[in-house]
Amino acid sequence: EGRRGVLGLGLALCLCGGEAAEASLVQFPLTEDDLRNTYYLVRAGESVREEAGVVYTNPVAKTSMDSGLSETGKRQVVKGTAPTLKAALGPDASPWLWPSINQRSYQ
Repeated sequence: EGRRGVLGLGLALCLCGGEAAEASLVQFPLTEDDLRNTYYLVRAGESVREEAGVVYTNPVAKTSMDSGLSETGKRQVVKGTAPTLKAALGPDASPWLWPSINQRSYQ
């Protein structure tokens, strides 16, 4: 998907594993022991506007239901993204989700 795929990263997923993360300041440079989180960047499926060949860059326009997932986008999430994340995280994971403001990320 090229640039569209890179620009379309719509969802960041943070999985805190091992020890609980601390809410304290860290001193740089960091060591491997200081890093406790694993981050997954996930692109939302194809939007209705992408399917029509329309590119919107205004974040406010992307919150409309008109920017939701197309039928192809829904299939992409159900068949690709969801099973991949489930396999990567494991059955007992309690991830924190940070979606983008795009409507398709909330779908």
